[in-house]
Amino acid sequence: MKKIVSAILVTVLVLALGSAAYAYADYGIVVTQNPAGGTWAEGSDASFYAGAQYYSTMEWAFADPCGIEHPVKEFLEMVPGVTVEGEYTTMLTIHNVTDDLDGWAVFCRFHSSIDNTKTRWAFIHVADAVPVYGVNPYLGY
Repeated sequence: MKKIVSAILVTVLVLALGSAAYAYADYGIVVTQNPAGGTWAEGSDASFYAGAQYYSTMEWAFADPCGIEHPVKEFLEMVPGVTVEGEYTTMLTIHNVTDDLDGWAVFCRFHSSIDNTKTRWAFIHVADAVPVYGVNPYLGY
């Protein structure tokens, strides 16, 4: 009799703990890594990483300098010559960074059956490949 009661108790505990773990996973998305902004030279590649727990799908998106958000397809139509790799993965790479990207931001959207969460924006700054030096009128050069 004790063995039957013990077996029933173990079964109940396993089912309860299994349900609790599942319920916790469906509670909400937890962002573990926000993408980092930076400065890139024109013509270079810019890579961004985002991480989260408890999500089922994700996609990257962009925000223009006015703060309007755009999906990748729309972004690519607005900034010709730029290509994007990894739209639905945790690492996004922008190939052929141009001056047109200066001031834009990139972010990631994570989705689950009960939650949608965005990372913080990572701003893109484009530096000239060759620094421009001004003339000092007082020194003559």
